Amino acid sequence: MFLGALGTVVVADQLTKAVIGHLIPPGQARPALGQGRWTPMRLRHVQHGRLIVSRTVAALCLAPMVIGATLLAASGRGAMGLVPVGLGLAAGGALGNALDVLRGRPVMDFVDVRIWPVFNVADAAITVGVVLSLYGLR
Repeated sequence: MFLGALGTVVVADQLTKAVIGHLIPPGQARPALGQGRWTPMRLRHVQHGRLIVSRTVAALCLAPMVIGATLLAASGRGAMGLVPVGLGLAAGGALGNALDVLRGRPVMDFVDVRIWPVFNVADAAITVGVVLSLYGLR
């Protein structure tokens, strides 16, 4: 379950970034839901600089330790159902963003819901994965 979630997130993240990068120039936006000024969601191509890169590299270095510690903690608690999926989502998200960094590209965000910072599939997977893992450990 861990590897399936990880692989699905990496493929979805890289594919969506490639499509958005092809369709929308950096700094531009397109409506995703509805039309006009009050569109609740839009696709906005945003690229991150070096601060995000250094955070991604730091997260990539810490991720194996956090995943290992969480699996160890979960192994004796009967929480293995949600925990591997959550960890797979989080690790896939970290790997998706790290692949951009390792290729020398800026990390691209594109989902703009206007009440939250712009994010991408990898960011959403990390958030959902952490929540699922914590819920599974309860």
